[in-house]
Parts: sequence; structure tokens; C-alpha cells
Amino acid sequence: MSEKPFSQHVQSNPHERVEYVRYTEAHKRAEIVKEKRMKGRELKDFIGGPFYTEAAISDAENTVQRIKEGFEDKERFLDEEQKERLHRSHMMASCLEGICLYTKSWFGPTTKTYPTTDWDDYTNGVDLIAERTQGDAVNHNGFALDVTFGGPKTVLKKVQSVANKIMNGKLGKVDFFKSDDGKFKGQLNNIPLVVIGASGNTMKGLINHFANPEEDIYLSEHPFQFQIIEDIIMQCDFFCEIAQQCVDVEKKELIVTTYTKLKQDFEKILQLKAKLSPQIDRNFRDAFHENLLEAMREIHELNKTL
Repeated sequence: MSEKPFSQHVQSNPHERVEYVRYTEAHKRAEIVKEKRMKGRELKDFIGGPFYTEAAISDAENTVQRIKEGFEDKERFLDEEQKERLHRSHMMASCLEGICLYTKSWFGPTTKTYPTTDWDDYTNGVDLIAERTQGDAVNHNGFALDVTFGGPKTVLKKVQSVANKIMNGKLGKVDFFKSDDGKFKGQLNNIPLVVIGASGNTMKGLINHFANPEEDIYLSEHPFQFQIIEDIIMQCDFFCEIAQQCVDVEKKELIVTTYTKLKQDFEKILQLKAKLSPQIDRNFRDAFHENLLEAMREIHELNKTL
């Protein structure tokens, strides 16, 4: 199949329907980006010390393998159309992770984003870690991201998972983290975890831009970044409310303080972006945003009946 001209890949309006999608090129680039960022951060790279013993790492690798095999077993019962849909969904989520890792400006000028090991993805529900720097100080705890692509049920499941942890007095955690500066290698505890994602059409547009490095400017200026910020701020408020159901007062206060700080950080980032990039549409919202709102409403209603 011949490639379309460069100009036909540019989505001039992020709301316009995207028909032609460069999945293969974008996914390949996402995998390259993630592979580069994962260098020195695989499970085997953490061996050493009382926590990261060879036996512990071997157990973690075996657990990851069993989980993967479990997914593969379930996939065998799907028909070809279902398999194709699942594969495409995974590809889109992978592309969004790659874009978040590559496009550094989306989460603020002092934020650095890292991928996680399969262990932290499968067992802790964390796909990406964002490290916040302020002057010479580095806050390795930053925040954690669960990146998803899916419909209302998927979004509800993801948000409910975080809410359940919070009601039980738990924040997010990552068992294997290594900073770029090499000054931190270990576990991250008590980090705020939020869910981000995009609708199918939004992802198709982002994928087409990401497929071609010449179109990186369209990613850095894509209005989707304002949706991410609002979605994170909304979840901070929501999880602070959910925390009120935690019976442990100290844990409740820690959760509220942690999410309140994250909300304040992103309110500042929002103000900065509005000032530095006034040309970007700050009102862009897609179906994922609506699904997130509905998920939070549904969880609220469910909690009222308990």
C-alpha cells in the first residue's frame, strides 16, 4: 500500500473523523521509545540488596510470566474479530504510553516520565511514573499513571480499582523504580494514582502524528493535553471525597494531602500552559472524558447505597 502525502496525515481539527490510521509505524516508534526508556530498568537490573535478591527477582519474573500466560489462555477462546479488537486496543494504549514518554511538555515543564516494569503494570496497575523537579529538588514520588484505551466499562473498572484502594487507606505504589540521575533506585510508596486515556478517534489522530517524527509539533500543541490536565484535577477531587470513607484517620489525611498537592500542581501547570500556549484550544474534550465523568458518578451512586 502506498503512503499518503504528508499533508493528508495532519489532523487539522482534532474533532474530525480519522479514517486512515498509521498503526504500524506509530506502534513501532512507541516500542522504540519505551525500550530506550526501559534501559537499565528491567527486573534483572534491580538485583542487589536485601529486597532485590536474585530469588525475589526470579519470583517476580515468574509471576509476570504466569499472568501473561493467563491472558493468553483467555485470548484463545476469543473469535478472530474479538482478537483483532483486543490487539488494536493494546496497540493504541501502547502508543499513548509512548507518546506520553516522548512528548515531555504535556505534564508540565519540570516533569519527566518513566515506563514501569511488567510487574508494576500487572500487580500495581501503574503504566507510567512522572517525576517532578522543582529547582534543584527532585520529587521521585511525583504521580503514577494508569494509561488505558477502552469504553465505559473499562474506564469504570480502572477508576473503581483506584477508589477501592483509597477506601482501604492505600495510595499507589511502584516496586521497581530507577531515576535518570541514578540517585534513586527502589520502591515508591504513597504516590497518587490517576487514570488517563483517549477516545478512539482522538487516539487515531495522535497515532498519525506520532507515526511521523516530522509531525511532533502537532503532538506538542495538541489540545488533548488540556483534557489530560482536567481529568487529573477532577480525579484528585473525586479521590479526596472517596478517601472520606477510609476509617483510618491518619491514612485518610495522607491520601487527601497527597491528592490535594497533585491538584495544586496541575492547576499551576494549567495556568502556565494557558499563558505560554494561548493558541491551543483548551476546551477540547472527547468521549473518554465523558466516560470518566460517568464512572465517577456511578461510583458515587454505588457508595450511597452501601
